[in-house]
Amino acid sequence: MVANGDQIAQQMLAMAEYFRQRYEIRRAIKCSLGASKVAQSDCFKILTVHQTGKLYHLYTHESEQAEKFLKLAYHQMSSTAMVEGTQQTMYDVMREYRLEAACMLAEHHLTEGLPSEVAVFTKDLADARILPHLYTRLAFLCAEGAMGERNSQNALRILDELRFVLDQRQETKVLATYAMISRLHVQAHLLQEVPQKELENIARTVEAVPDEMTRLNMQIYYMCVQLANFADTGMVRTSKGLMKTMQQLAQVKTLNRGFRWGDPTYITALVCVFTQTSMFQNCNRERAIKYYNHACRSIKDYSERSRTLESGVANSVRRLKMLADETMCQTKMINCELTSACETLHEMLSDMNTHPALQVMGVPRAHLLLGILALYLENSDQAEKQFNAAVATNMPWDAHFSQLLACHRGLLYLQNARQAEFYDLDDEIGVSKLNTGGTLHMRAILKFIHALHAYLNNKVNDCSFEKLMNTIRECEL
Repeated sequence: MVANGDQIAQQMLAMAEYFRQRYEIRRAIKCSLGASKVAQSDCFKILTVHQTGKLYHLYTHESEQAEKFLKLAYHQMSSTAMVEGTQQTMYDVMREYRLEAACMLAEHHLTEGLPSEVAVFTKDLADARILPHLYTRLAFLCAEGAMGERNSQNALRILDELRFVLDQRQETKVLATYAMISRLHVQAHLLQEVPQKELENIARTVEAVPDEMTRLNMQIYYMCVQLANFADTGMVRTSKGLMKTMQQLAQVKTLNRGFRWGDPTYITALVCVFTQTSMFQNCNRERAIKYYNHACRSIKDYSERSRTLESGVANSVRRLKMLADETMCQTKMINCELTSACETLHEMLSDMNTHPALQVMGVPRAHLLLGILALYLENSDQAEKQFNAAVATNMPWDAHFSQLLACHRGLLYLQNARQAEFYDLDDEIGVSKLNTGGTLHMRAILKFIHALHAYLNNKVNDCSFEKLMNTIRECEL
């Protein structure tokens, strides 16, 4: 009876795969769910649960259902019970499916803004080494989780182990270089250090890659990491030449050949959003609007062309669009186009309603924008409510945004002569942060706030506007 059930379940899973290839996802899920209800062996039962979770994760927005099925499959596949008719445990027999489920769950937790939940999967890394493709994927996800927790030690350890393992095989040496570049990103982002020797080593390694297209993809990834580091430190103007080179490389028609890191259309959208941000920060609002429109077209083109994106990639595209909308909303406020700014904000909120995973990053930013809008309209009570809502919904690991929120609240308190509340923000924007707090841009903002505070308290000698101007020059503003 069980053998018969296994055959029926296998046929139903084959039918699910048929519908998946035709992109009839609802029918595929029904077939997979139906297969799980058939009387069958434990291995097949777990496999049907895993396949159902995979369909929900990759092809729907129903993240709760995906998590439910994938967690059930992962825990059952982690069992040390012996599989009937074999001398192996469930843990060993279902190794590849278990690791695949671990990758999808890690990706799900990162998407939901829960990097601490990813740490549990680091115990699977040693077991995954015999399957390089899954080991590489899981290691990168675990390193990203450690970065989200701002745990540089764990992130660097995972990437060092990954690079060592990948270096042992000729066919995975390319991926070892990606691990090396990612290590540089961790050092720059969390430790604020960029060792010159490592930069030179990476440059030599990338140049030595024999396949031209693989080398181009690697160069683009390296440039993306450099751009992220420039954004972290506020060196927007310095990144201009890099963005131009990156956009030229993205236009290479044969970029899809070989080991591919990014789609040319996506890279173009990424460069447009970076350029939009650069133009906005340099007060070139007309060009900021121009590049926003370019970015939106590229993102729309990429989304329409790629119907079956992995959830991590799809989320990256949507977050890119949300970042472009956020910057454009601020641009329109500065241009005094409040109606148009509200329309852009409405579009941003609509995207969040359609894709709930965006809410982790998007909700606090939407509250901040509403607070800025309320300040513009001289409604301090509403502004404070929105800023407090942003604080309540912000993730604790997003240190840069937390400090930006504190700056806005500090300006609000100064505007309303609320000295006591201003001093309550000392841990986030106090004098101790003037030379160490966040990016160069953030330090310039902090110095402006403290100069304004000194001026309002009639301490003209403490205004330090000269120091503020020096910081602004450092920021290339």
